[in-house]
Amino acid sequence: MRTFIASVAVLAALAGYPAFAEEAASELPTRIVIDQTTKTFTFIIDNKPVALLDQEGLHVRGGIVYGGTLTDAGTSQFDEKVGRLTQEVAHD
Repeated sequence: MRTFIASVAVLAALAGYPAFAEEAASELPTRIVIDQTTKTFTFIIDNKPVALLDQEGLHVRGGIVYGGTLTDAGTSQFDEKVGRLTQEVAHD
């Protein structure tokens, strides 16, 4: 689950999503705000922050519900996955 969440965040960053916290670019009720100063992704639903992703990990205000299994695969698997994603993006 952590790998999936991290992968989504990495893909959002690599896709060049142009939402920066210092820019009031969007007042959509549901959005992801990328703050280059604090190096964070803030997930906003109904204009309220519900989750924060930073170097420390994922911080969630509410619960996490999942239908599969949650596995701690370690940092090496994550690093390999990010490397593969970066290579795929570079080839496109």
